[in-house]
Amino acid sequence: MHPNTSTQDLKDRIPILAYTQHFTVKEICDVLGVGKTLVYQTLRYFRQHGVTHKVNAGRAGHPRTLLTPDIKYINSLVKKRRTCYLDKIQRELYENRGALVSITTICRTLQRLNYTRKRVSAIALKRNEVLRSAYMNKIASIVTDVHQLMFIDEAAQNRRTSG
Repeated sequence: MHPNTSTQDLKDRIPILAYTQHFTVKEICDVLGVGKTLVYQTLRYFRQHGVTHKVNAGRAGHPRTLLTPDIKYINSLVKKRRTCYLDKIQRELYENRGALVSITTICRTLQRLNYTRKRVSAIALKRNEVLRSAYMNKIASIVTDVHQLMFIDEAAQNRRTSG
């Protein structure tokens, strides 16, 4: 619990001790182990509204777009196929559940479900082991020391870092 929060049960006892038992603020602080500011604020709120807390105080922010069955559907999709793309989840969610949500919503939902994003490496479908072995043998005959090899990926050149 956050150090500056008090339980509702504790706040409910303050007016009882003050008005029914006729305790002073200092006595209430000693009995409940709270600060005098909390006692004064709770008593003021109780005098103004008749309760010690906001009755219809809900969660702040926009309500969640996805319903519980939608979240369960996403969870089952990911459990079936661990390597599923977000746009595929979005499309299947719309086709099967009728829920049209953004990819960001799906990503945040997966984070709340404690799924992480991991890179998946897949072997190319057209990979030919015989040709691959022949290539590796050719390179091994040309280069005697593997530390002489240098690989550059120019397709991912970044103009900000390469001038």
